[in-house]
Order: sequence, then C-alpha cells, then structure tokens
Amino acid sequence: MIIGIDPGKQTGICFMNENKEIITLTTTDFWSVADIIDGFIDFFILEKPRSKNVWHKAKDKRQAKIIGVNVGSVYRESELLEELLKQRGCNYKTVHPQGKINAENFKKITGYEGKTNQHERDAAMLCWSYLNEKHNFF
Repeated sequence: MIIGIDPGKQTGICFMNENKEIITLTTTDFWSVADIIDGFIDFFILEKPRSKNVWHKAKDKRQAKIIGVNVGSVYRESELLEELLKQRGCNYKTVHPQGKINAENFKKITGYEGKTNQHERDAAMLCWSYLNEKHNFF
C-alpha cells in the first residue's frame, strides 16, 4: 500500500495499492493524518512545498502576506508530518509539488470515477507518480 499525503489546512490523503487502484481517497485534517501515520507501516509519500513557486501569483503586498502565511503553514505541517514519519520508523519519501490536475484529466489518467477535490487529486497523483517511477526505473 502506498499512502500519499498532500498537507495543508485541508489535507488530501490517498491509499493506493501496487496495481494503481485507489482504495481510499479523502480530505481530512492534520491530526487525523497523524493518527493514520500511527496506524500504518506502509510506504508514505509526503508532498513538501517550495515557496519560490507561488510568489509570482501575488498582485500586491497584502496578497503576498496572505500567500506567505499560507505557504509557511503548509510547509510547517509538512515538516511536522515528516518528523512524525521519522519518529515512527516509517518508510517514506518527500516530493515537491508537480502541478495541478483537473477532475476530468484525473479520471482519464487514473480511471477513478468518484468525486474529488484538488487536495485528494494531489495526494493520489503522488502515489501514481511514485508507482510509475518505481515500475519504470526499478
């Protein structure tokens, strides 16, 4: 089982098997993800944001402040989750965001027919990308 985590105020989490089948795809909070980490020993993929990719979106100083707070918050959540994964002895990998995918393209790529939000799609694509990489290079 591969577990993808897209941290944030609304954290996307995906459980995917080695056959790229989505078992569970949901949005939850930081504390629920911490509980999940405590309950599983499978492989985790954690998205770790890079702040330099979002600043160009700010139209003024006020918006730049908001972006800064949001990015800092997500980055810190990612750090805390990584610390927890280390403490629990979990196998994990951190990856930087690869871009967004809309619902229509997500369905085409994964075959998943359920309703999704951006956080869930991001978490699932972490798993999907890892499995593609693993099967192509190992």
